[in-house]
Amino acid sequence: MKIKSKIYIIFSALIITYLIEAIVFLGISNGILENNFNSLTNTLNKDANQKVKGQLENITSQISLSIESIENQVDESMLNAAYALQEMDSQKTLTDSDLKTIGEKLGMSDLYLTDQNGIFIASTEKAAKGLSLFSIWEGYKDLLNGKAQVLPSTLKIKEETGQIFKFTAIPRKDNKGIIETACESGVVEKALSMYVDNSNSNGINSIQIVDSAGIALTQNLKQGTKAEWTKGKKVENNVVKQVFKDGKAVININGKNGDIFAPVKFGSEIRYVMHVKLDTTIYYSSVSLAKQSLNSTEKKVSSNLIVYTSVSFLVLLLFLLMLFQYLRFVLKSLNKFANVLKSMGKSKTNTLETVNVKEAELNEIQDGINVVTQNYEEIITTIKTSIGNVSGLQQEYSKNMNQAFDTIKQISQASGEMAANNEKEMKHVDEITKVMGTMINTLNNVNSATHSLSDMSNKTHEYVKTSDEGLSKITNAMERVETEVKSSHESIRQLINSSNEISGIVEFINSVTSQTNLLALNAAIEAARAGEAGRGFAVVAEQIRKLANDSSEATSRIVEILGNIKKDIQSTTEGNEKQIIVINDSKSEIDSAKIALKGLIDFTIKSQEQVEEVTNNVELLRQNEKTVEEVVEVVNQAIESNAASSEELQATIENLLLSMEYLSTSQNSITSELKTLDKL
Repeated sequence: MKIKSKIYIIFSALIITYLIEAIVFLGISNGILENNFNSLTNTLNKDANQKVKGQLENITSQISLSIESIENQVDESMLNAAYALQEMDSQKTLTDSDLKTIGEKLGMSDLYLTDQNGIFIASTEKAAKGLSLFSIWEGYKDLLNGKAQVLPSTLKIKEETGQIFKFTAIPRKDNKGIIETACESGVVEKALSMYVDNSNSNGINSIQIVDSAGIALTQNLKQGTKAEWTKGKKVENNVVKQVFKDGKAVININGKNGDIFAPVKFGSEIRYVMHVKLDTTIYYSSVSLAKQSLNSTEKKVSSNLIVYTSVSFLVLLLFLLMLFQYLRFVLKSLNKFANVLKSMGKSKTNTLETVNVKEAELNEIQDGINVVTQNYEEIITTIKTSIGNVSGLQQEYSKNMNQAFDTIKQISQASGEMAANNEKEMKHVDEITKVMGTMINTLNNVNSATHSLSDMSNKTHEYVKTSDEGLSKITNAMERVETEVKSSHESIRQLINSSNEISGIVEFINSVTSQTNLLALNAAIEAARAGEAGRGFAVVAEQIRKLANDSSEATSRIVEILGNIKKDIQSTTEGNEKQIIVINDSKSEIDSAKIALKGLIDFTIKSQEQVEEVTNNVELLRQNEKTVEEVVEVVNQAIESNAASSEELQATIENLLLSMEYLSTSQNSITSELKTLDKL
């Protein structure tokens, strides 16, 4: 096999080996990266689910407290309205029209009066007249026998119309019947609408309340949302029953949809179960951002690996191309040497083509070829001289010419064999020289490449150490930011407590206002009874009532402002929590980056060890050069031996010429033989 073919095979094997290693490296690296990113994503999802459930529990707890507060306020208003109606009822006989007017002033949906038998005798609802209150619930009889003074109710279905109402009942004066006030569930729904209206910030799509009998009592829906249950209808739901049983909230999250079943407690009593449907997208926004960041980082790392591998392959390919071009140049020079040797036997002139080369080893081969050529020319010159001498003595030595011809033929054969042997030996020397040149150049290039790789590994190690120090500084800065955010969170918590205290004060003012309004109403009633003498007192009572209404409006405004403040505080709290989440996520990402950097440091150390191993192997190969030089020396000795044989052959020819002095033959035969020799 030619050296050129061997070089092709070696280059192809190097390229294929590198490609296989690059593919395996990329596959393993991408696999490790993917596993790390998947693990981090799962951790983020798990932490996010726990935090989201905590936030949802807080929201449902707030809604539950709101429902409790609303019902207490409604119960208080209904009781005040009942007392006012009780006072008016004691003054005169009230008609349905009177009840309607009083109900509008007192803000009640319906008002009812019964006789001692519980029969409705006056009502704002015509369908109720003639019906028995005791047939609805016999417990109302306790108001007439003194066992109870007030009987408030929860939200429930109104028997006459099927609508959802709250009721409060007290006895009429002198126990001549029962007074009942009613408030429609829309009051509760109106208060809960603020949570649905703010769905962009809390994700709530619907809120419904169910009592222990399974009746859907309220319905608050975001526009475009379909109700889970029909208001006023019975609900068959095992989760609702379970919440009434154990008093624990149930939170189900399926993708971006969330379902919450939470108890609404009044003291230790579970009065209702609240069902909240919401969109959890807003709660997972920070997780989505973190996932996008992770995906972007994964793509960048994979892209960098591919670019690094591609550049390395291109550098290797360029190096091999340069080495291949250099070897082609060397082989071209060696081919010229072979052509010169081949032309030695064919040339009829005394001069041969000289090959110009730059490499020292090739110059030595050129010098050897020149020496052989000179020896060959000397042999030819000597033979021609001998032939000339033989021509001068043709006639004298014609008798022995045949014998001389045979002798010269043997000499010619010996000379041809010698030339063939010399040519073969020169070819072997050429091949050895080529191999030596290739090996020396390859070793030099490999040695240079290993030094470059060693320098690159050292620089990479320094860069990685610098990156690790930078990440540590970033981590310290993020911890300081996290401390500031937590401090701000504590200040916000104190502000919430202060707001709650103000709300308590406002509720107290509201209560005083309601009582003042009631007193003003009673004063107006007394002034009306006094007639003309009580007109001035009626004016004062009216001013007191206006003042009470103004105070009520002011407290309502304060409640509204406090609500807005609480919303802003809630938004700020959620923002702080999101910042803490983002900071923790960033710290996790930085920790992962530190781990990756440590892996890169280990990789560079291993690369340095491998470079040192390659350098040692190169040095071993350089030591083997001496063995090859010894082989070349042996070949040179063989060539010198052939030269000695040539000298012996020259001596034989001289002896032959001496013997030819005694030979003669015919001139024509000698001339013919001489022409034949001249052609050779």
